[in-house]
Amino acid sequence: MGIKFKVLAVIATVAVLVGAFMLLRPQPAAQTSTTKVTSDQSTGNQAHKQVFDFELTDGKVTKGQTSLKVTKGDQVTVNVVSDKPQEFHLHGYDKEIELEPGKTGTISFTADKTGQFEAELHGSKQQVFVLEVQP
Repeated sequence: MGIKFKVLAVIATVAVLVGAFMLLRPQPAAQTSTTKVTSDQSTGNQAHKQVFDFELTDGKVTKGQTSLKVTKGDQVTVNVVSDKPQEFHLHGYDKEIELEPGKTGTISFTADKTGQFEAELHGSKQQVFVLEVQP
């Protein structure tokens, strides 16, 4: 084998390894939502399971998106961890949870109403996010 062939083989191997790394690398730590798609065999409709994670420090969002977009019919789960006791409320869906310091509070629901809905901390009236449910 000639030197040119060996160099090309090394370059090709490196290119394949870089491509594999880019495709298989773990998601960044800042990712705050996941989506799982399932199919309803009887209707052919796809249902999405959306999971959003939030962390609150001193009543302010330190992890999580300020704007959430889902589609009507999606199964939505919101996980919230706070460093202080708080009352978390999602307007429009009338979902409330009492947050305890360091513990995850969870609300789950089917996004069956379209529009924009604010989630806030009741004591401080601090907005956590706006949920947009699209048709």
